[in-house]
Amino acid sequence: VGADEQHSKCPCCRSPFGGGDVVPDLELKRKMDGSAMATCPFPNCGAKVPLRDVKSHHAKCEYMPVRCRYAPFGCAWTGPKRDIKGHEGVGCHLAKVSGVVEQLRLANEHVKAQGVQVAQLRQALGGVQQVMGMNRQAFVQLQRSVVARADCPADMARLVYNAACHPIRFLREKERWKEFWGTEEGRARVMNAL
Repeated sequence: VGADEQHSKCPCCRSPFGGGDVVPDLELKRKMDGSAMATCPFPNCGAKVPLRDVKSHHAKCEYMPVRCRYAPFGCAWTGPKRDIKGHEGVGCHLAKVSGVVEQLRLANEHVKAQGVQVAQLRQALGGVQQVMGMNRQAFVQLQRSVVARADCPADMARLVYNAACHPIRFLREKERWKEFWGTEEGRARVMNAL
């Protein structure tokens, strides 16, 4: 007797039991072997089928209740599977405009497919925006780390523009402009440009 068997409890009454207390359920085994029969639950069928075949019988039973294929478009008919062709052929008012209904169904499927594509594109766009944000941050850091050169006209123009129009930005990037202020010649160039 193993340790698990000593501590086993009945799932119903929670009383302890051992391996010798378990008795095979022969009735259940007989039912599972296929000798037990089940009655089809669908109205007017009443077929007796082996338990193991109930699921397959339900799939092909002519008395299984079904809805009209135009139900999503407003048809309220429900009936046995064997009567669906007659209903859709004669009784369904939407069957008469089946071409239009079919086009509407296809359009709905197309819209759903496009919705899925839009969701995928939004997700991809979110990833691209995240990468762009990281690249922008890296570019700003790189731009701040580059030292401006006093002999470069473009750097001189940027310095003058930032000093005159964006003093806060100019102060934030003061490390870039040290070369301009480091020499008398650099300061003179800036003052002449201003």
